Amino acid sequence: MSLAQLVNQFVDLINLAVPVLGGIALLLFLFSVVRYIAKAGDSHGKSEEQKAMMWGLVALFVLFSIWGILRIFKEILPTYT
Repeated sequence: MSLAQLVNQFVDLINLAVPVLGGIALLLFLFSVVRYIAKAGDSHGKSEEQKAMMWGLVALFVLFSIWGILRIFKEILPTYT
């Protein structure tokens, strides 16, 4: 098995996992937004939900960044092997 085939299999596995993990991260973010709005009068509760919203956005950014980098590797690698 060549390195290109190994990378292609790994990227294909990631391509299956990204929509599921992205959906979970998006639900976390949206759930935090709803809870943030519901806790409009409670400053401590709002700060907790702000942290949860931030982590949801960070998870989405990291997830899709890794996905994009792996897709670039998948496109570039076969030309050098």
